[in-house]
Amino acid sequence: MVSKEAMLAILEDIAPKRLAMDWDNCGLLIDAKEGYERLLICVDVTKSVLDEAIENSCDLIISHHPLIFEPIKQLDKDSVVYQAVQSGISVFSAHTNMDIVSGGLNDTLTEMIGIKTCRPLGDENNTAFGCIGRVDKALTVKALAQQIETALDFDGIRISGLLDRVGRNGGGGMRCGR
Repeated sequence: MVSKEAMLAILEDIAPKRLAMDWDNCGLLIDAKEGYERLLICVDVTKSVLDEAIENSCDLIISHHPLIFEPIKQLDKDSVVYQAVQSGISVFSAHTNMDIVSGGLNDTLTEMIGIKTCRPLGDENNTAFGCIGRVDKALTVKALAQQIETALDFDGIRISGLLDRVGRNGGGGMRCGR
C-alpha cells in the first residue's frame, strides 16, 4: 500500500499544482482513503469509469479533467461525486498543470504529431500553453489533418490555413500560424 502522502508527493512531482491555472480545480478532490493499493487513470471520471474502479477494487482514480469543477449546489445520489464518496474511492485530478508541465500532455501531443523545434507560446505570466514549431515539410491543410488524425487515432480535425509551422495546445485547441 502507498500512503496518501507518498502518492500525493509523486503526483506533485509529476505535475506540480503551482503550474495549474487559478481557475482550475486540481489536486485531491475526493479524499476517501489514507492509502492506495489499486488505481485507475482516465481522462474524465464518468459513471462507467467509476463502475470500472468499483469492479476492480480501486482506491484512487487519477483523472485529467476535474470531477468537481463548478461549485456543487446539490448532491444527488445518482451523481458520480456522491457514488465515489459512497464507494470510498478517492479522486485526484491533474488538468492544466499536466498540460503545461515539461514532458506533459502538450509535449506528448507535439511529439506524436511530428512538430519539431518548438518555441513556447506564453501568457502574461509566462505560462506556456502551447508552442510554435516546424514540421518536416510544408503541408496542405488536408495532409496536416490526416497526419494528426493518424497519430492520435481519431477523425474530425478542424484546421484552416496554409501552414509550414503548427502549434499545439491540448487544453484549448490547436493554434496554427505561418
